[in-house]
Amino acid sequence: MRLGSDCCLASPLALLIAVACVATEPEPAAGSTGMVDTTTVATTAVQDTSSGGDVPQSPVCAAWLTCLADVAPAELDAAAMQYGPEGTCWSDAELAMQCEAACDDELATRCGAGSSGDSGDPVLKCSIEGLVPGASNPIDAGDGVGQIPSVIGDVLARNCGCHYLDAAELDRTVPAYLGMIALTTLADFHAPFQGAPTYQRVQQRAVAEVNMPPVFYCDSLALGSLSLEDHAALEAWLAADAPDGASWR
Repeated sequence: MRLGSDCCLASPLALLIAVACVATEPEPAAGSTGMVDTTTVATTAVQDTSSGGDVPQSPVCAAWLTCLADVAPAELDAAAMQYGPEGTCWSDAELAMQCEAACDDELATRCGAGSSGDSGDPVLKCSIEGLVPGASNPIDAGDGVGQIPSVIGDVLARNCGCHYLDAAELDRTVPAYLGMIALTTLADFHAPFQGAPTYQRVQQRAVAEVNMPPVFYCDSLALGSLSLEDHAALEAWLAADAPDGASWR
């Protein structure tokens, strides 16, 4: 582009056109039905290819659609156009936040739950529920002989969902690791993995190195992707050589 005295000779009409071209788009607003107006943003936003593509669907909105299929199936198709995996909500990061808030409100008002779920604990991104809402929990946990202690089972379900789900069920943005260490039963924790018992490998990665669950993908909490409470529970259990539910306090 040549810069010189010509840049100062723009006519008043040209200046008015330039101002019109950079006018701010109106903010999307939530409608009376609880849906976010995504039409303007979705049809005018230019995808930022440098960021790696669209924003992934929020687990909260996936849970909302699952609930909607039960409470009002006639509304599901329309809602899925916004909140589904390919919906207009995920074309823009700011819009995605608004959609997630709308889904959370709908879960609370129409399904008796929000992002905290029935237990009051947050639904973490890498939990079984966070990765695939409504998926069954296969962890053999309880207070019996040969079982993973119940409290540890809860920690695993909350943080280690990739180890318990079929890769085909997971979103395309989930890292390719996909839970190669089996952690479903107490026997899994005591089976050998790369020359040592699995529980020692878990202790190394999750407790000592604090890089599992992966912070670059999962929630960033107090210690990597673990809360202080979950880290402490896992650390104590693994340091005791991973005893069963009947032996653990």
